[in-house]
Amino acid sequence: MAHAINAAKARLRKNELAIGIGVRLVRNVDIIKVMKAAGFDWLFLDLEHGAMSIETACEIAVASQDSGIAPIVRVPYGELTMATRVLDGGALGIVIPHVDTPRRAATARWAAARRSSTTHPCQWPR
Repeated sequence: MAHAINAAKARLRKNELAIGIGVRLVRNVDIIKVMKAAGFDWLFLDLEHGAMSIETACEIAVASQDSGIAPIVRVPYGELTMATRVLDGGALGIVIPHVDTPRRAATARWAAARRSSTTHPCQWPR
């Protein structure tokens, strides 16, 4: 399997600044051209607080990787299966909101590592 180059992560590892921006209302991949011209290194797609669909987020994620911009996606609260879907769809990182206990962090890590949203849905521990 091919692995994407995360230019933002590479910059951070060299103690360099990686600049990004968060978006919630973007509807297409045109934002990537603007971000590339402005010199951004990463893009934060917010699916928790915006109306963007997972399909649009994945299209933007793939387009951003093609331009050397690292896509990071915040999924809605409790939607661990969506985290695996956006990782499969092109995101290089995810933000899972409201992870405030070690048990929830372990569950989120497990869900992201297995990347299987079709056979066993992931749910928060009670």
